[in-house]
Amino acid sequence: MKNKFSIAVALALPLLLAGCGGSQPADKAAVTAGVSQHSAVVVADYHDLVQRTYVAFYGRPADPAGLQYWANAFHTYQLPQTVSGLNAAYATNTTVRMFVDAFGNSDESQALYPGDNSAFISAIYRNLYSREPDVGGKAFWVDVLDRGVMTRPTAALWIMSGAQSTDITIINNKVAVAAAFTTAIDSPLGQSAYSGMDASAVVREMLAGVGLDTNPGNFPGLASTIAQLANACGWAGCNSTRYLAFIYGGMDEGYASLGLVSTSGGMAFATTPGVPGHLADYLVGGTITDNVASNYYLHSMIAWKGKRLYRQKLVGYGGLPTAAIVSTLNLDDVCSQYSEENMDAYDLVSPPLSYEIYRGKGADAQCSTDDDPFFAVRMDMAPTTPALIVDQPLHAIHNNVGGLTGFLVRNGQTVRRVDRNFTNPVTMFTLPAADLASMDHAGEQSNTWLFTSGGKVYAFNASGAAGQPAAILTLGTDETVDETLSNDTQDVFFTVRTGPNAVRVMRYNLAAGSTSTVGNVTLAGFGSATMSLTATRVVIVNSATGAVYSLPRSGGSALEIQPGTMSFNYAFATVVGERIWLHYLTGAKVVSVNSDGSGVLNFAGAYQAGCVMRNTSPVVNTTNICDHILMVEGDILREYDGLTGALRLAYGSLPATAAGERSMYALTAYALAGQGAVLTRVNANLETYDTGTVSSYYFKVGQAGLTPLVVQ
Repeated sequence: MKNKFSIAVALALPLLLAGCGGSQPADKAAVTAGVSQHSAVVVADYHDLVQRTYVAFYGRPADPAGLQYWANAFHTYQLPQTVSGLNAAYATNTTVRMFVDAFGNSDESQALYPGDNSAFISAIYRNLYSREPDVGGKAFWVDVLDRGVMTRPTAALWIMSGAQSTDITIINNKVAVAAAFTTAIDSPLGQSAYSGMDASAVVREMLAGVGLDTNPGNFPGLASTIAQLANACGWAGCNSTRYLAFIYGGMDEGYASLGLVSTSGGMAFATTPGVPGHLADYLVGGTITDNVASNYYLHSMIAWKGKRLYRQKLVGYGGLPTAAIVSTLNLDDVCSQYSEENMDAYDLVSPPLSYEIYRGKGADAQCSTDDDPFFAVRMDMAPTTPALIVDQPLHAIHNNVGGLTGFLVRNGQTVRRVDRNFTNPVTMFTLPAADLASMDHAGEQSNTWLFTSGGKVYAFNASGAAGQPAAILTLGTDETVDETLSNDTQDVFFTVRTGPNAVRVMRYNLAAGSTSTVGNVTLAGFGSATMSLTATRVVIVNSATGAVYSLPRSGGSALEIQPGTMSFNYAFATVVGERIWLHYLTGAKVVSVNSDGSGVLNFAGAYQAGCVMRNTSPVVNTTNICDHILMVEGDILREYDGLTGALRLAYGSLPATAAGERSMYALTAYALAGQGAVLTRVNANLETYDTGTVSSYYFKVGQAGLTPLVVQ
């Protein structure tokens, strides 16, 4: 986190001490413009100034090595010991000016502040005071930056020096907590844990929770954040409070009231504002080691409310976590919140750095035309920060611990790689032809991107150096690639449509870079297919008829393991080991069968609500993340062993479904053994799916009992 100090080069000094202040710079007091020489000053006298620069500009505490390094440098050149002193000396002292200006060249600076001056000023206010600037003050600072009257570092210094009233208390509280954190991790293990952008984001979130009423000497987030970095208590932190989000009340076209309940149960609360919302997504945190994820926790819920995108935090340090609008994006500006052309890009290590990306309407106010923009919303954006307008995103790129590092994007016929802020583009290659179909519907953590162009299927390592993609298959006349794709750490499987009702299952081996045919399947009815993987077989479900086929992964004939019907009988599959759980939505039944066709179990009148996730699971595998199956049979929630089909637990009964209605069930998020979960039920008439009455029930996985959630 520290940079080598050289007086001859620009320094990455984090000295944007942004502050609150009024609408213009504080009155320039009569102070010396030169750098005072203090013979009695020692290195430790600069610790407070260095800590303030880190807090103000980076929104985080200094790491121990960085604190000592910069304090030594400040002492060596006898810089002023206060922000106001640096402010006064900036105009006439080249050494001070070099230190102040240099921070903007750091990698962290570029990553944190990719936006315009308006976004920059808002970010600085949030770093120091966890609030937005007043309208007049923001307009003033944006204006002086836009006109070049001040640079970002000088404006920040003046803003900080103008802190008044309660703002002074807030920044002092933040600095005190920051200093305590730096002291607490001053060990080889602590410094190793507090290293890199992802760790910085975790600690930045902790410091954002420090406010006017914080007691710096007893801040609960300190210990839990240190434990989180050390991975000693799971990524939610030892002492943090975690919440589950749920929906309730009347539902109209997918919009309903949103509530919160602690993962340990108890009282339920409405989210704010209290307008109906549509649950759009979750941000999930966890730990990735050797391609295996563990320590999952829910970090935030993403929802559309009143045509604005909200992030409701689900982790807090006491009291209900906060909700805030994310960016200025309005639902009227996007083509659809459900479009397949939209994209999620998750950062498992630092969930607030995840993105929601939406296709927007161009100048013609129409969708799916050439002038359509793409809006990228990072989940830590402020309500006044515009969404980034980016090139068409194709694939998200991750590092080996689950952190989001960049994207592949399309600009005309050129494919480029950009960093996590959609900046610093590097040309990868030119598309072989004008058409492009991205086979990127699963395996978000995989950096292998498959696509079709000009009658061929290509594979490209998105994390590698620039180069041409490898052509892995040439399509025959009238052959097309289906959207079906499934992958794990060894292989990527996809289907090629060879006729109106026929598909060929293909396997691309990642290590060898080779492509082979697995087998052929004939699909009746609508001929639509979905795919799942077991350790030994590829499972194909005709989602229109409910017929299920399996093929050996190494290749062979297709085996029909479950017959379908000629009428519409929509089905989807969950894989646990070699057992397939099929939920027939239309037929109101669940069938469980082994991948070789043996061990068939039928559950009539059942509705599969979800599954109990494994506490550890492969991050690239698009299936095999479940241990047990949660089903509502009649009106009873039951849990079945995912491998054997044996009943494990009956949680309890729900109210009977009224005549003329049907009930649909789902978990509002995943369930993990020993943790709290919420089952949501939608009662609707027989003709509607997204309109009706919603009720939610809390239960603890592995413990009998269902508790209706009544919002206070």
